[in-house]
Amino acid sequence: MSDRLTFLSGVISSLPLLALASGAFALDVDQKNIDLVLKTKATVASHRVYLSDVATCSGATTYCQEISGIDVAQSPSAGRTGFLQKSHIETIVGKEWPGIKAIISGPEAIRIETVGVELSAEDLRQKFEDSLLSKFHTHKNLRLRVSRLQPMNQVKVRPSQVKVDFPDVRSMGLDDRAWVLRNMIGNRPIQVKVFSSNDPDDASLIQANAYIVLEAQLPLPVQTIGVGQTIAGDDIAMGWIAMRRGYQDAAFDLGSIIGRKTRQTLQAGEPISPRFLENATAVTRNQSVKMLVRSGDLEISARAIAQQAGSVGQTIDVVNAATKRKLKARIVDEQTVEAVSF
Repeated sequence: MSDRLTFLSGVISSLPLLALASGAFALDVDQKNIDLVLKTKATVASHRVYLSDVATCSGATTYCQEISGIDVAQSPSAGRTGFLQKSHIETIVGKEWPGIKAIISGPEAIRIETVGVELSAEDLRQKFEDSLLSKFHTHKNLRLRVSRLQPMNQVKVRPSQVKVDFPDVRSMGLDDRAWVLRNMIGNRPIQVKVFSSNDPDDASLIQANAYIVLEAQLPLPVQTIGVGQTIAGDDIAMGWIAMRRGYQDAAFDLGSIIGRKTRQTLQAGEPISPRFLENATAVTRNQSVKMLVRSGDLEISARAIAQQAGSVGQTIDVVNAATKRKLKARIVDEQTVEAVSF
């Protein structure tokens, strides 16, 4: 009787263990099975589409918890729509979880819509102007502003793309005045990079047109100056003017204008091109001039007769009045020349 009770006690005490073993086996089987139900439509904000965006999961808890981290595709551009095929999901799941049984149901194609945020053209304009001015600081007689920056097409970006960069600015010759005058007047194409600070792959390049106003401080006629007049100091004043393509060769300093003679009419307030000017005649043909002759520290003077007319700085033929010898001389002023060959 005692032995029978001991046997029954052992059987009874082992029942929980058998039940636990049976449950563990069932749980192990469950952990190998998942059900994925694909959505008809999914809206995403990231530049990647994850499995949790397009499907709901039930079954094996461990695998369902992993679903959010499985990258299945690149999302469409911001504000655009694309489609993801069920067969693609099946391939991805097979690669990620080769040892499980996955039942995938739902539509044959999932409509993917990417969230888009419109860019403010004014915000882009201000950022581009700031980017230019951060490099444009070497020209005291030039200043610029961006009056407009307009994307070539209506543009939307992902909410994560909150940083803006202008790659073209790094290659611009903003420290070279000649380059600025050639390239920074009026309309100019520009690239805009919009990106996420946390993910270098989350970036978009946008083509835009910028309208740049370049102003220069130039010597300008205070009133109209006719042809053949010699420009005096009070004929000219420095002023700021918006540059145009035709102004690229404008004179920037008074020294290159004062004392020169006009070849065509100069309009009040308009930039002056060196092409509009010629050197004023300082010495006329057959004029008697003082000729300086220098040799080392020795300097002597003599009278000479100019054989040609010329302006200050030009070299002309002269004849020594005493010796009748022909020489070359450089015009110093209206009364003086300096022999350069003797």
